Amino acid sequence: MQPGYGWGGKSLASASMTEKKVADRSAVLGEDFRAGAKDALEKVRRGFSELQADNPSLQLNSPSDWEIEVHLANTDNRFLVQIDFDKNELIFVSPESGGRTYFLDAESGRWRDRTDGHGFDGLLTRDVMRHCYGVPNFML
Repeated sequence: MQPGYGWGGKSLASASMTEKKVADRSAVLGEDFRAGAKDALEKVRRGFSELQADNPSLQLNSPSDWEIEVHLANTDNRFLVQIDFDKNELIFVSPESGGRTYFLDAESGRWRDRTDGHGFDGLLTRDVMRHCYGVPNFML
């Protein structure tokens, strides 16, 4: 997979003017971004790991320290959570929502969508619940 591209070569759109307005508010950068990204990936990994007992077809892979892929066996459904350090963003690709990008908001400490400011944890939870048994606890 090429950086910045979802599965099947679908490009994740670059930030528009509206997206930049949301992201420019208070984005975390540098080492604080790195620490926040590491924490987010650990929580996502732990949340999916806890779902594996009730979802034996769930396969959790980490191709790198900064990427998590979740495959649901017997289907083509998969999720991707990846960190892009060049853009200081978290990339989320799901079978429900497609590709989304998030920045770490310094004011709230939450991962916010670059387009409309919604929280990553809420969308991740809703999308996962449509494909798995149990309620994920990502605690982001």
